[in-house]
Amino acid sequence: MENFNTVFDEFIKNEAHLILMDINLTTYDGFYWCSKIREVSKVLFPGSTNGKINALLRRTYDYTSPASNIIEHSGVILKLKDNTVMYQAGKLELTKNEFKILYTLMKDKGDI
Repeated sequence: MENFNTVFDEFIKNEAHLILMDINLTTYDGFYWCSKIREVSKVLFPGSTNGKINALLRRTYDYTSPASNIIEHSGVILKLKDNTVMYQAGKLELTKNEFKILYTLMKDKGDI
């Protein structure tokens, strides 16, 4: 796989039976993709931390929580750590005010 922004789509399209995934992926981490895949399939974590990881994935949470590093809406990705926005192959650095406005709009989508 070359595009780590479409892991779930590739999983569905290829009808995968087994995925080996690094947790430290770009844009979305492996925990995010595992939680998405778990909505339609089984996810197993071999190893001694299995119970902790499964407990984490059992939680129902919005991936835009404060602990998250990104917010995504309709393919637009706002990276909270470096005040950048990505869409398709493009990436822009935002001013402080642009970031605040876009963050508020994306965080409160549907309420504004």
